[in-house]
Amino acid sequence: MDELVTSPEKYIAFLDEVWQAASDSDGDPQVVYPIFSANLDKFNQILVELYPNWANNILSQAEADKARNVAVNFLHFSNLIRQFPLNKNASKQEIAIIGYKLVLTVFTRHKFPEKWARTQKNLGFAYSDKITDDQTKAISCYQMALKVYTRADFAEDWANIQKNLGLAYFKKITGDQTKNINTAIDYYESALEVYTFDKFPEEWAATHKHLGEAYFKKNRWNAAIAYYNQALVVYTRDDFPESWANIQNNLGDAYFEKFTGNQDENIDDENIDAAISCYQNALEFFTHADFPESWAKSQNNLGDAYFKKSMGKRYENIDAAITCYKLALKVYTYADFPGSWAKIKNNLETAYEEKITSNCAEDIDDAIAYYQEALEFFTRSDFPKSWVYTQNNLGLAYFKKSTGNRDENIDAAITCFEKALKVDGTSYFFRQYKAKIQNNLLSAYKEKITGNRTENIDTDVKTLKCQPEYSPNQFSQETGFTEPQLTQWKNAINRKGQTIIQGPPGTGKTFIAERLAKHLIGGGDGFSDIIQFHPAYTYEDFIEGLRPITENGQLTYSIVPGRFRQFCKKAEGREDTCVLIIDEINRANLSQVFGELMYLLDERENTERFIILASGEPFRIPTNVRIIGTMNTADRSIALVDNALRRRFAFIPISPNYELLQNYHNREETDFPVNKLIGILKDVNQAINNKHYELGISFFLTKTLAEDIQDIWQMEIEPYLEEYFFDNQTKMNKFLWNKIKDELSKA
Repeated sequence: MDELVTSPEKYIAFLDEVWQAASDSDGDPQVVYPIFSANLDKFNQILVELYPNWANNILSQAEADKARNVAVNFLHFSNLIRQFPLNKNASKQEIAIIGYKLVLTVFTRHKFPEKWARTQKNLGFAYSDKITDDQTKAISCYQMALKVYTRADFAEDWANIQKNLGLAYFKKITGDQTKNINTAIDYYESALEVYTFDKFPEEWAATHKHLGEAYFKKNRWNAAIAYYNQALVVYTRDDFPESWANIQNNLGDAYFEKFTGNQDENIDDENIDAAISCYQNALEFFTHADFPESWAKSQNNLGDAYFKKSMGKRYENIDAAITCYKLALKVYTYADFPGSWAKIKNNLETAYEEKITSNCAEDIDDAIAYYQEALEFFTRSDFPKSWVYTQNNLGLAYFKKSTGNRDENIDAAITCFEKALKVDGTSYFFRQYKAKIQNNLLSAYKEKITGNRTENIDTDVKTLKCQPEYSPNQFSQETGFTEPQLTQWKNAINRKGQTIIQGPPGTGKTFIAERLAKHLIGGGDGFSDIIQFHPAYTYEDFIEGLRPITENGQLTYSIVPGRFRQFCKKAEGREDTCVLIIDEINRANLSQVFGELMYLLDERENTERFIILASGEPFRIPTNVRIIGTMNTADRSIALVDNALRRRFAFIPISPNYELLQNYHNREETDFPVNKLIGILKDVNQAINNKHYELGISFFLTKTLAEDIQDIWQMEIEPYLEEYFFDNQTKMNKFLWNKIKDELSKA
């Protein structure tokens, strides 16, 4: 602010110059905008603070009969500032707002209703265009203008304000977002009562585009696609090339989202191909030279679409995705767009990881080329884990290569393995992976020394198999939990070796456990199994114990391995992660069931730990075994989970995920009033007032909810609530079906 105190004169001189130019030219942009362009550095907070006094001085110095002319000039001047295309900072809109407010002191509704209404409308434009959320103020201005601009007297102005009210509600970030979007749609549809295709084709098309955006935000992909296609009837490539390209991008997004939410494989292929076609269309107009940001956005979107495409050769689709992501990074640099840069870097990492872990190359030479390309991206400093992983894969590929000079291939493999071992990591990943690489290096040296190909090397290498992985994105789509949450959970279970997913009933704990296991296995040769504990479950069932066996008509007893010991024996023969899910883990007496296994659950990374079983055999938990338990926190038996056991598990808390419920019904287009149901569930859980007993959403994840809701509520929900509210009938009465039915049917 020192500049404001010491040298405001240059700002005042700028205002005087541009005011005179605007007055002399009747607000001609060709005269005024060059002056703006030469003074872009002055559009800042200093100008905002100086502007009110300067403007008031101009108005106060005008004679009474000329005040209206000055006000008209300020109206034009504010329009010029607001619409100036080369300045996107907030000060531009702030100055325009000050000017419009000044005009309203002259043009009152009583004396000058039309000018007052026009100024209110323009003031609404300025508020709506602000970077900060001022949509509520914009809405207020538009509604004030409608007091004059009625449909009967000013049909076109009325329709214009209806459309802009829709835009304001669409952009509004405060309040109920679903209600905001529905209100926006109502206003757009009102505008179309005047904006017909025959009389106002451009406004008709613009409003259809806005409707497409609104339905996209509602996850109503089919409706969004239909409205975008209607807009393209007017917005052709020849007549409106930029609008055409923007809608092509929007259409691509709609087809892409429709693809991610559809379970029909044939329809999925059609949607992703349509998305790719739309993004390619947009890139015909959005060139790197003329529209760098739009070009980069379309390249990134196209990369996402290719990455999701399953038809055709998978590696070709991944290559296309990688190419698009790399092109987008030419614009989305870390310095200018750090958020977009980070997102695309993450996309590239995911694409390269799939390329090397789901490698379906036709021969080893292709695999080697893949890994070498990936290492150009996975630098040791930025991606140490992926770098180590890829070096090991490259070494394995050279080791398997049968063409060319065998000695050179073995030397190349040894070089890769040795490079990977130079990374000094202390994390669980490096400790676990180091042993694998050392074994690979030992095998390579063994062949180098003997000159013979080692026959017992496991050639069913994970990185050279065509098996799909269950990606973080798939996990997020199916469970409603974010990829960062998945990463946190994955790190916890890999660190501890075992975890318990705990939460109230109906939160989908077992469903989440199964998906988490699927992700941990990672598409390799691992497997998962599930058992359910109950009060009668014993150590003999779980580890080993005497069981009656009949042989030749004679009853004898023999020590028989339990489920966990059988599971571990099977896991020993696998390279990749194997997951045992223990459903309702707290239903059994855990101290008795686990017994001396508690010793092995501590410090899982210590591969030397073992116990001697009653059979006299040593037993250890393989390093590739993970345990996931589920625990219903509403079950009073959680008290049986003692501190010694709790210390050996990581705990993942789960609560009702209303967003998942909303997304499910939007995706399935059930037309069930899910927002009202969510409101009811929130009221129920607020009344329960105990996070361990909250009502979950899994009861309501069904396509036929409209037909089943009464049975679900009366036969599943009410009995649960009656047990909880057994001493408070007043609360119980609030959530009986007859009350809930009325809430769901309210308009």
